[in-house]
Amino acid sequence: TSESLDALKRAWLRGEGGVMVVNVMAFYTGPHVALARDVVRTVRSVFAHADCFVDRPPDDDPLVPTNLVVYASDAPLRFEPPRAADPAEAPPGSTYHLWEHFAKWRPAELQAAAEGRDGRVMHDADLSAAAAAGQTPYGEERAALRAAMETLQRMVMHDDGWELVRAGV
Repeated sequence: TSESLDALKRAWLRGEGGVMVVNVMAFYTGPHVALARDVVRTVRSVFAHADCFVDRPPDDDPLVPTNLVVYASDAPLRFEPPRAADPAEAPPGSTYHLWEHFAKWRPAELQAAAEGRDGRVMHDADLSAAAAAGQTPYGEERAALRAAMETLQRMVMHDDGWELVRAGV
């Protein structure tokens, strides 16, 4: 919430130029983008500058959730990533590849939120009121994220591992 981020900002970022980085696993486009958009907008409501990136090319299956990394500061943000000395050191999937391309990996659907022009600012009172009314904030987004994450996890864990999960081991 904006109150939580403001408290962190006051407690941790002393002096000019401090940067807070927030990572959230979410959808950055499509029907379940509301959570990501509102997180980015909330961060921007507390800081003068914010920028959001995904951890892979945004055109790689945008309906799969990914890490959204939001940088925020009251000072202007400047990104000067390290460069590989040799292009062979920057194959896809490498750290240098990520650094060389991440500036292009801004999700277009979240840019207006990063600029403070779109999305809803999340407040403690709103979330408390929803909980008191028996509502689950971002319920659809959370359910879609949970289902997508299980699909992604099934791709990386062998069936024997899932048998252990089902057995409660």
